[in-house]
Amino acid sequence: MMYLDDADTKTLGGKSLQITRRRIQLEGVQVFNEFYFHPDLLKFVNESVEVRYDSLNSSRVEVVLPDFRVIEAEIFSVVKNDDQFIDDSFELIQTKAELLTANAINQSLVSACHQALEISRIFVDLANPLTTATEKTKLQIRYTEIESNIREAIRNGGGN
Repeated sequence: MMYLDDADTKTLGGKSLQITRRRIQLEGVQVFNEFYFHPDLLKFVNESVEVRYDSLNSSRVEVVLPDFRVIEAEIFSVVKNDDQFIDDSFELIQTKAELLTANAINQSLVSACHQALEISRIFVDLANPLTTATEKTKLQIRYTEIESNIREAIRNGGGN
């Protein structure tokens, strides 16, 4: 998909729209020194998106999300007093927090699996009669380091 520069226009549904690129912030996308917000924007904070706007109507803008959906974002001052809108926004923030937590847990599990695999390799090398005494000492030191890291992670609530 090609994105156009600030000076470009596009005709959609009989409307002539200006097109620009903006980075999504927690407050929404900024155009005309105003923020435009839609709850779906929260899923893509810090992403760069195409924004389409009518220079004759500054009450809303169209945003092409990274998943290629087109949404209408309203000027933030218009929507920020709507209780349902606020509830929906908090629900999206909570969902984002849950996803971040799940991601952190998955990273911890992956790290634990890597450490378990490394420990199993250490045991195989220690049992190998061709492993020299110097190599065995290094392996035992590495095993102690991994064991210490695992114990620290357990004390810290399971983190890496």
